[in-house]
Amino acid sequence: MKRTFVQVCLALAATSLCVQAAPGGKQEHVMFAAGKTSKAVSGSVQGKNTLDFLVTAKAGQLLSVSQKAGSKAYFNVNSPGSELAMFNGSMSGTDLKNRQLPNDGTYTVRIYLMGGAADNNEKVPVNLNISVTSKPLPPLSEKMDAKVGKTAYHATAPVPCKYYLDPKLTSCEGGVIRRGKDGTATLVLKMKGFNRAILFVKGKPVASDSTEEMKSVKKGDLTTITFGDKSEVYEIRDVFVTGE
Repeated sequence: MKRTFVQVCLALAATSLCVQAAPGGKQEHVMFAAGKTSKAVSGSVQGKNTLDFLVTAKAGQLLSVSQKAGSKAYFNVNSPGSELAMFNGSMSGTDLKNRQLPNDGTYTVRIYLMGGAADNNEKVPVNLNISVTSKPLPPLSEKMDAKVGKTAYHATAPVPCKYYLDPKLTSCEGGVIRRGKDGTATLVLKMKGFNRAILFVKGKPVASDSTEEMKSVKKGDLTTITFGDKSEVYEIRDVFVTGE
């Protein structure tokens, strides 16, 4: 059965890995002052509403988000264009430290309540510190590596993959944004209902937008990437990442 995003999100909702924006939920773009890499932000969240802080960052940069312990509010971090968490505060705590980002775009720091605080429509103050540090890894120019049509990708191809919520899945569409001639690139795998972004640096997968631990095994020109207890599996050929 092919899974839509809604089906995937419903399957994960009980774990708070998918907290969708509430209708009318507030959003605030986080802008850093000139020469600064961090900013303190504040607000409040009530009941089953959400509060989003939107942070624009680049692949290779490091994102940190800290919150005072003891708050009834939790935060998730979603990768660009996704409602699935790459960091889940209700499971991982009040601090995200130096998370390397796999792709360019706007990351969402989503604040929400759970349990009695949400059910009783409590209003909870929110105070966070958000920072983006380290140099980005810019994509290769079209002069160095032509792109596929009007896409951001330097190449696209089917990639062997497996996903535990879709046992019949054997292949997903992959796109690669090359960021160097040394195997540094962002790989985006288009699954049924969501995308998975993986950052390679010098041919090795080093970061992703998953909450689960990423492991990789390389044999010859094939890198097999797994997440968690093999809930996701991808088989990546070197030539797809490097173009050579």
